[in-house]
Amino acid sequence: MDRSSRIKSTYDVLLDSASDGPDLLSEELSVLRNMNLAVNEERYNDAAMWKDKLMRLREFKT
Repeated sequence: MDRSSRIKSTYDVLLDSASDGPDLLSEELSVLRNMNLAVNEERYNDAAMWKDKLMRLREFKT
């Protein structure tokens, strides 16, 4: 018996399937990236706008 037959597959069909709606995790990560970029560029008004959007997104998730 070779080694490859003893290893369990970690394939998850849910990760490979199309989602039924907007991908909230990727949207949250995108908002976080934009907020971090705004802070690093010292655009604090923009960062506050992204923070507000992030809070609304997180309220929507719950």
